[in-house]
Amino acid sequence: FNRKWLYFIGKISYGIYVYHGILRPYFKSYLYDNFITKIDNGIIATILYTILATGISILIAWGSWELIEKPILRLKKYFKY
Repeated sequence: FNRKWLYFIGKISYGIYVYHGILRPYFKSYLYDNFITKIDNGIIATILYTILATGISILIAWGSWELIEKPILRLKKYFKY
């Protein structure tokens, strides 16, 4: 549990969950369908699709964390529980 990459993934995991669900239809129609038509091997196309879709989901979740979630969390100090 002391690995920085695990802490990073944990920090943005909710964003990954939310954005991946929203982006999944676009991933399928743009990425996966293009990989299947251009790459004859379905296993390689699926592996490339999985890596790319995961990377894009992580990037979007990180951007959401930096631009939306972190600034909102800074406002916690102004409110009582």
